[in-house]
Amino acid sequence: MGTFKIEGGHQLSGEITPQGAKNEALQILCAVLLTAEKVTVNNIPDIVDVNKLIALLEDLGVNIQKKGKGSYTFQANDVNLDYLQSDQFKEDGRGLRGSIMLVGPLLARFGKGYIPKPGGDKIGRRRLDTHFEGFISLGAKFRYNKEEHFYGVEAKRLKGTYMLLDEASVTGTANIVMAAVLAEGETTIYNAACEPYLQQLCKMLNRMGAKISGIGSNLLTIEGVDTLGGTEHTMLPDMIEIEEGDQFRVGTVEVEGDLLVDREQLLSLSKLKEGDVFSRALLRESVFALNDLYADQGYAYVNVSPLTQIQVEERRIDLAFDIEQGIQVHVDRIRISGNTKTRDKVIRREMKLDEGDLYSSTKLKTSRQRINNLGFFEEVKVSTSKGSDEGHMNLDVEVKERPTGTFTLGFGY
Repeated sequence: MGTFKIEGGHQLSGEITPQGAKNEALQILCAVLLTAEKVTVNNIPDIVDVNKLIALLEDLGVNIQKKGKGSYTFQANDVNLDYLQSDQFKEDGRGLRGSIMLVGPLLARFGKGYIPKPGGDKIGRRRLDTHFEGFISLGAKFRYNKEEHFYGVEAKRLKGTYMLLDEASVTGTANIVMAAVLAEGETTIYNAACEPYLQQLCKMLNRMGAKISGIGSNLLTIEGVDTLGGTEHTMLPDMIEIEEGDQFRVGTVEVEGDLLVDREQLLSLSKLKEGDVFSRALLRESVFALNDLYADQGYAYVNVSPLTQIQVEERRIDLAFDIEQGIQVHVDRIRISGNTKTRDKVIRREMKLDEGDLYSSTKLKTSRQRINNLGFFEEVKVSTSKGSDEGHMNLDVEVKERPTGTFTLGFGY
């Protein structure tokens, strides 16, 4: 086993140029599959996962040319879709968690996307539900080969829709966005992720001819187009927070827009207080906390946008949370599928929401957990769909019965 010996006590000095961020790279490189034209990408990090993805794209038939350090051109004008069904792809894709990002672009442009159950690092619980539920909402058919752990989605043409994501997953949002840009009609994504890497992806797609609005907020609107063109894109450097050196601190913190409760109560939910060192992670947690407060009062489509004013000379960032609460939403119908009729009442008993109730994101999550805890079902999916009008939402509960006398251990990505 290799070892590192580190001797402390020596002052560090000098300069480094950070290479591109891995999490942005995995999204951007998969997005080149959305067009037959050339896409140039700069500041690509030279790391194992990214190099694996580049090799996988090359095996898929993408023409790749290296222009210089961290700079490549990609042209997906002769994609070999048969490779997706090969044993080699099943092996290569399984060793890379980011390979899930291939599915959205392939589904959008070619009508089908396949992926083996991804591997990669195991930091926390990484769910794939958000990705596939989004594709299904856009009209794709889902299939899963249990023996080979192989996922697939297919559609003749995706159709725009509205969807409320169960979690603001960055990769899930990115995958759905890449699928929706070539869908027919308009797609609205509520509770979308708004991290810088996702903003980078959306801006690149817009330069390619996509029509995405709401970038940087939790509400994205995508007007589908027929084709996308080429572009050039430079990746952001990896965003690793460093506690040394010059720091920006939080200045004023305000809330504006639709104030559901008094100002002080809303401000108490912010994880960033005046004088704190500014942190993107805490800013994101603050947005989620405010979003949950409104979503638990029926405002399922609330949009919380963090607005920042940077005071460079004072090294201060003034912060305001702009809140658009939207309309209150009630539960229209609760539709249950995949179970025997005798268990219908059991499932409804575990639901914390009933038909006619005000929507609540916390109660929806609790309902899913309670149904899971019954132990009757191998899979439980609880999703939302548009109800009889804008003020109503259906809850769709889909379960897969567990074989009698068996039990499973669940895990996710």
